[in-house]
Amino acid sequence: MKKLFYRRNLPHIIPDDAQFFVTFTLNGALPINVIERLQNEKEERLKNAIGKGERKEDIEKIYYGKYDDLLANSKNGVKWLENEELSKIVSNKLFEFDNKKYKLICFCIMPNHVHLLIDTKHYTPKELEKKGSAKDYYLADIMRLVKGNTSRKCNLILNKTGSFWQAESYDHFVRDRNELYRIISYILYNPVKAKLCNEIKAWKWTYIKEEYNEFI
Repeated sequence: MKKLFYRRNLPHIIPDDAQFFVTFTLNGALPINVIERLQNEKEERLKNAIGKGERKEDIEKIYYGKYDDLLANSKNGVKWLENEELSKIVSNKLFEFDNKKYKLICFCIMPNHVHLLIDTKHYTPKELEKKGSAKDYYLADIMRLVKGNTSRKCNLILNKTGSFWQAESYDHFVRDRNELYRIISYILYNPVKAKLCNEIKAWKWTYIKEEYNEFI
């Protein structure tokens, strides 16, 4: 399996064909200084990881968990996706690309971020759309299309301009079936963990493809 690597604010390792867990966040969901502080803490720990015997992958997961907890407990950041009209725009776009650019496995739309699990196996085209900086990376190209289209529509409804989503997304490729199970559980229980509902079926903006119900 060939892997591509690219860096913006976070490192990304992108296999050609894989199942991906992606989290993308509203711009303004967390204060910039909070994001930068967490990023700096992570980078400092990564620099010292070798001497302490810590694995990079484990550190990334720890700090992703901290970031997601901050999102879930945010009191002052924007929560535009509480607006059902905006959540419907995002949901429709994720379904639109199902069986076209990926197989949609699971997603959860939270008030200020989205968790998405997709399978790109057999969908990677021989020639990607040659637009923007994502042209050489299939997952990045998918996210460009998802975020770009929904951003324009949501901004129109909010009567605002500027960035709707943070430029950076968190992405992680699923390594095995056990990890797939853990990620599906994490996504489905996210609104329960955030105390937005009492059970996974009570959250309107959660979806799992029927063939994966065995993982629930």
